Amino acid sequence: MLAPNTLGLEPNAPAPPGHAATAMPTAVVTPQPTPATPPSAGWLGIRGVGKRFGKQAVLDGVDLAIEQGEFVALLGPSGCGKTTLLRILCGIETPSSGSVWLGGRDITAEPPALRRFGVVFQSYALFPNLSVAQNVAYGLTGVDAMHRRQLVTELLQMVGLAGHADKHPAQLSGGQQQRVALARALAPGPNVLLLDEPLSALDAQVRAGLRGEILRICRQMRVTTVMVTHDQDEALSMADRVVLMHRGRIEQQGAPQQLYARPRSHFAAEFLGGMNLWPGRVRPDGRVQVGAVSLSPSAGLQPGVRPVHVGIRPEAVRWAPDPRPGAPNLDPRLAACVRWSVFHGSHYDLGLECPALDADLLLRVPTPGGARVPLKPGDALRLTLPAEALVVIEGT
Repeated sequence: MLAPNTLGLEPNAPAPPGHAATAMPTAVVTPQPTPATPPSAGWLGIRGVGKRFGKQAVLDGVDLAIEQGEFVALLGPSGCGKTTLLRILCGIETPSSGSVWLGGRDITAEPPALRRFGVVFQSYALFPNLSVAQNVAYGLTGVDAMHRRQLVTELLQMVGLAGHADKHPAQLSGGQQQRVALARALAPGPNVLLLDEPLSALDAQVRAGLRGEILRICRQMRVTTVMVTHDQDEALSMADRVVLMHRGRIEQQGAPQQLYARPRSHFAAEFLGGMNLWPGRVRPDGRVQVGAVSLSPSAGLQPGVRPVHVGIRPEAVRWAPDPRPGAPNLDPRLAACVRWSVFHGSHYDLGLECPALDADLLLRVPTPGGARVPLKPGDALRLTLPAEALVVIEGT
């Protein structure tokens, strides 16, 4: 079911009486493929989608294939085009170029109601004059009363609101309202569930709890899910696949662990968790020269002298406060000095100066139980940069 404002209604407007024309049937209808072959693989296929608003290009030739039952996160900063792509998927926006396919059927020109996509917006879009149960049941027309009550009861139990059926949205917390919006979107058995920044309006503690709940429900319902978010923690912790967007294009996509461990561009490296990144040069022997230090990343490099950037995650740097040259497992060339230290609860971030690298370096040290890290500004230490943790990004 589409959220009310996707059907041209104001988010807080009263439910219009007799509004059955835009409601969707409850039975899940599997789209029948047309004889034509879709131009993109995947159950939900996006092929060459572009979108312009006047002279401004918001999306530029986006190709994406999503499998049935997959949970995909569209991640990126504000203005990267991820929300516009979601609006094109649900039919609110029309692409300037390209096409959208579902189950082998071109749905580019179909209106939102015919797509049977459930949408959960950041603003919840609940009807304030309807009870929780009535909001959830809003799109279940053509269903007998007993079946409708049973389905609403089951969904409210699933989202943890079994005792709130008769309350109105104003009597609920933000997290509870988001659960109602999720139950309402799932009620008609949608082909695809679209989540537009579903947790951004909530405080950190509520967000953390709802992440697991939303993921559990989507898995239980086996519904194909596309979530838009600018929060990397949300994307990495919830999605089967993260699609990182930048300036209207897909920068990189893959499993969360893959994107985090092996970013392929400066933007991906710096947006996903932050990374130490230094300019270097590939030597004829295949090692990489950074400052006065030659490094040997475990990932093989194509031969040829050329500029590159070398990166390592702050938590992957090994260290010891013992500055003696013979310290075990530490590179005697990599002496460093602590310049600053910031406590973040679960870890400390420390800014280091490393003359051999001719660069500064960020070190992240976990603090189990809130223990204090035995380092302070001015302390000397030695480092090693594990070969398996080094990332090489081609180009300058």
